[in-house]
Formats: sequence, structure tokens, C-alpha cells
Amino acid sequence: MKKKVISILLCAALCFSFAAGCGAEEETDSNSETQSEETAADGDEEESQEVNEYGMTDAQLEALLESVKDSVTTEYLDKFNISPADFQVLPYDANDFNNYDSVSGAYTGSDPYEWANVWWTVDNAIASTSDFNMHMSAYLAGGFSAEEIAEILVEEGVTFSDSLDAERYLLDPASERYALRNSVYQGIVNFLNSLDEMERNLLLVNRYQAETESERVRVGTETMGREYYSETMFDRAVSENIQFS
Repeated sequence: MKKKVISILLCAALCFSFAAGCGAEEETDSNSETQSEETAADGDEEESQEVNEYGMTDAQLEALLESVKDSVTTEYLDKFNISPADFQVLPYDANDFNNYDSVSGAYTGSDPYEWANVWWTVDNAIASTSDFNMHMSAYLAGGFSAEEIAEILVEEGVTFSDSLDAERYLLDPASERYALRNSVYQGIVNFLNSLDEMERNLLLVNRYQAETESERVRVGTETMGREYYSETMFDRAVSENIQFS
């Protein structure tokens, strides 16, 4: 009888030990799964914040393209009955400025949309807003970090006009030339103004640095010409990724 009782107790102890072990294993597995899920979530968040070759996150690039596409479609293609299938966005090429007559200013090149001029105009309008270009040049020369410059720009209150100043760039507001330049400008600015101030300013600092660190292109003669940067802040991001057809 005594042996029988001992056997029962041993069996019960073994069962309890097994159950406890299983419980601990289940808890460990559960904790591991939770940690794995948290790690995966953190990884996804970090990945979503990674800057691509265009100096912005993939989410920012997507928002930029959507904004420019909507603006160009509404303010240019639809207004002048231009088929999206026949429309092509080209990247900035400063060499195309050599195709303007030095006397009349008439364009003699092969690009029907004069994209070099489009991108230069849009870039110049953004850079000159609220003395953005002046601030950037001074702060970068002073050795400020991107984060410090972005915070200063928040204090400066840099904001962008809703439309391109036609008079400043000698454009007829009713012309196709103005409509294209203005639609591209509006698309980019609408995207920029939709961002949080710090996010927007960090992006602009990144883009400004990329532009000013690009190669210089000499247009015209040594005595009568001038130098341009070989890229603008947003031409590659848009031209290499946007689709209209």
C-alpha cells in the first residue's frame, strides 16, 4: 500500500513537472513570437524611413509623383487637350540652354517642352522663396548640420507660393509654356506644403545639397557664358519615375 501511494505521488509530481515545463515552453514561445513581431515591425519602420537615391523615402517619392501627376494633368494636359500618351517628362540637361538664340532668345533645340528651362524655372522659384537659397548657403558654409538647418528654417517660417510668378520669369500666364512650368511647380509645392515642417525642411536640405554638389555645366563662351549645376532638386525623382499613359 505504501509503495502504491509513493508511486501515485511520483506520477503526480512527474505530471506536474511536465505541465509546468510545457507551460514555460509555451510562455517562452509566446514571448519569442512577440519579440519577433516587434523586431519585424521596427525593421519595417526603419526600412520605410530609409532615404532612396532621390534623397527621400519611398513614401515621399510616391506622394511627390502623385501630386505632380495630378497637377500636370489638370493644369496642363487637360487644358490644352494633350494626350498623356504623347507627353514625356525629361530630366534636366543644362546643355540644352545652348539651344537658345543669344539675340532673340528663341529656342532652336529639339525638345518641344523645353524641359531644361522648365526645371530651371521651377527650381529657381523654390530656391528663391523666403530667401531659402540665401539661408541654405550661409548655414551650410557655417558648418550647420541638416537637422540644425531644418530647425532654423522652421523658425524662419519658409513657405511656398501656390503658383509660379509669371511676371518674374517673363511668361504669358495664358500660354502653354507658363501652364507647364506652373503645373510642375504646383505639383512639387503642394507636396512640400503637405509635409510636416521638419520633414519638409530636412528633405529640402538634402535636395539642395545634392544639387549644389553636382557637376557644373558651362553654357556659352568663356567670356559670355555662365555655369549651371548639372541637376535640380527634383528633376530626376520625377522624370525617372512618373507615368502618364
